[in-house]
Amino acid sequence: MAIPKTLLFLAVIIILPCAAQAQKYPLSNFVETLLPKPGSNDWYPFLEGTYTFKVSTKRGKLTIGEWDSNDYDNHVGVVVGNGHIIGTDEGEFEGELIFEDSAGETTLIKKGNFRFIFYYKHEVYFIDTFAPTRFDAPHLQTIELGALYKLVWQNNAYTYIKIFDFDEWPLSMCILNDDILLTSWNYCYRVHNLQKEIIFKKETIFSDTINRSFTFNSIAATDDRHIFLGVDGGYLQLDPVDKSYKYYKYKK
Repeated sequence: MAIPKTLLFLAVIIILPCAAQAQKYPLSNFVETLLPKPGSNDWYPFLEGTYTFKVSTKRGKLTIGEWDSNDYDNHVGVVVGNGHIIGTDEGEFEGELIFEDSAGETTLIKKGNFRFIFYYKHEVYFIDTFAPTRFDAPHLQTIELGALYKLVWQNNAYTYIKIFDFDEWPLSMCILNDDILLTSWNYCYRVHNLQKEIIFKKETIFSDTINRSFTFNSIAATDDRHIFLGVDGGYLQLDPVDKSYKYYKYKK
């Protein structure tokens, strides 16, 4: 069942709330560079003392800012016609997804950790990253999977429907036209009409050039063949059609 028609379809998507305030860097400050192999003599000097950059778009153009751990806000939310949907991420202690009405009264919808709440085709969706886990044997670590949910109005209350699980919980997202683009530690996803597609797996497209320590902290896109990822020392430009990429390193 859809959310009531009284909802205001004005989304307040809080993904990187400090992005508008961060210092911006001209694209001319970045030069295309070959990435060294992880563990090689060039790898650690390559990472040492580098800035970490985040990507976004403004009026359809790529913008680059400096990423900081403080950019992450553990409170996200959207405006709905009768109040707010608010999510928190409290790590191992588990956060909450709540509805706060116009009088300030709150109702619990779901326990979990919520990094993303957003409108997609006039409906509200959210991603819960406090989810079942799997053991990643090659990397000797436990991976939290995460899942996409749709918020629904039922019997005069908000509830939710699970759409699908992720292979790893998402770290960043953006919306391009009718596509939701997301990154995790090792994957880049495209969600079209609520169908999940893995655009690439890091170890496949980058072979031995990039390992899991090279984190995709943000994602932006200007069209289907120009997807940008914020990383250490610069940014990546990815073409998911021919599975190619270019790395642009910041010139100090």
